[in-house]
Parts: sequence; C-alpha cells; structure tokens
Amino acid sequence: MVNTLMKMKTRIAFAGLVLALVAPVFAYAMTAAISLVPSSGTLAVGATKVVNIYVTPEDGAVYTAKVTVHFPAALLHVDSFTPASGVIALSQPGYDLVDNAGGVLVKTVGFPKGATSQTLVGTIVFSGAHAGSAQVSVDSGSLALEVNNSNAASSFGTALFTITAPASTGTKTSPGSSLTQTQPSHEGSGSGVAASVTHLLPSASSVAEAAAALSVCALSLTGLSWLLVIVAFIAGVLVGRKTMRKSRKELKKEEKKKNK
Repeated sequence: MVNTLMKMKTRIAFAGLVLALVAPVFAYAMTAAISLVPSSGTLAVGATKVVNIYVTPEDGAVYTAKVTVHFPAALLHVDSFTPASGVIALSQPGYDLVDNAGGVLVKTVGFPKGATSQTLVGTIVFSGAHAGSAQVSVDSGSLALEVNNSNAASSFGTALFTITAPASTGTKTSPGSSLTQTQPSHEGSGSGVAASVTHLLPSASSVAEAAAALSVCALSLTGLSWLLVIVAFIAGVLVGRKTMRKSRKELKKEEKKKNK
C-alpha cells in the first residue's frame, strides 16, 4: 500500500513538472503592430499627403491584414488607396471601403508567403479639405491573422497632420495706377455696386469744366483759321499790287521807246 502511494505521488509530481514546462509554450501568443508612416506632417488645403500602412509581426508570420483607418472627414479626404506590390487585395463588401463622408477606410490584403517583418499593406493618398489639426488612427478592431486565423494585432498606430489654409491672393495694381478700390456697402450688393459706379463716374463740375475747355479750344481754332485767311488775303493784295506796279513800269518803258 505504501509503495502504491509513493508511486502515485511520483506520477503527480512528474505531471506537474511537465505542465510547468509546457504551459508557457501554450500561453505564448504572437503579436503584430499595424502602423501609419509618417506619423505626423503638414499639408495645405488642396494639397496631398501620402501615408503608408505597415504590419509588423513579432516572432511569427501574418497572412492576412484587415485594416480600418479613421480620419476627420471635415479636414481630410481619401483620394486613392493603392495595395502594396505582391499582396492580394480583397474587394468583398465589409472588407473594402472608402467613406469620405463618414471618415472611414477599410482595406484587406493577403500575404501569399506570409509577412514576417515590417511589410507594406498599401498606400493612402489624402488631400487637405479644410484647415485644422487632423488625427488619423488605426481602429483597434483591425486584424493581423496568423496561419491558424488567430488575430495577432496588438498595437495600432496614429498620425497627426496639420492642414494649413492656402495663401490669400490680393489684387495687384500696377505702379502709378490711380484706380481706387472701394469696399462694397454692407446694406446690400445693389447699393455697393451703385456706390462703386458713382465713384468711377466724373462729377458734374468736371464735365462742365471739360465742356468749357473744349469750347475755348474750338474758338481758338476758329480764330486761328480766320487769321490765316486774313493773312493770305493781305499777302495776295500786296503781291497783286507789286505785280501791277511792275507791269505799269514795263508799259511806260515801251511807250518811251515808241515815242523815240
């Protein structure tokens, strides 16, 4: 009886030792990180920013990655997503989505040979919609599946981008320009336009002065014309008299010759 008890105790101790050695092996689980690169940056409204999604397994291989990315729809839009070279992109409903209204992107790819180190999932091209600070994050529900379809994803990246307003373009005027810019009236667009047009039109006094100047010029031109006519007349009279005197002298000479 004593021998039997000793044998049972020995077996129990041996079983406990085996469990103590094997338990850590079964308790170990592979982990994987899903990250965004770059994790920060700046872009202007209307400009684009390229963001890469990576999966990085630790001590194992990932064969499928389903990544859900959230972004502020008021500040950023997804222009495109390009899967990495060599992956198999899944386009089934629930695994492939770009929702710019809700600010959600879902992409799923398979790695035929398994990803054992940092591996590119795909590339997102964002464009700036409005100025502000935009946080882009990988949802904690994203998956990095091992060969037995267990989820190894344990770390989920974020990125912070600053969207700046576009530079304002003011109206440029050439040097020496006398054009005066007027501000529109706050009482209504019609009154503002009328004020601008009235400002550009000449005043009544300016019109009167211009008319008087033109009249003076007209009178001056008319007087000059008459003066030229008078001068021409006087010159004609003088030339005529001189011609007549010369003719009379010649006639007198001829008469004297005849009388001789």
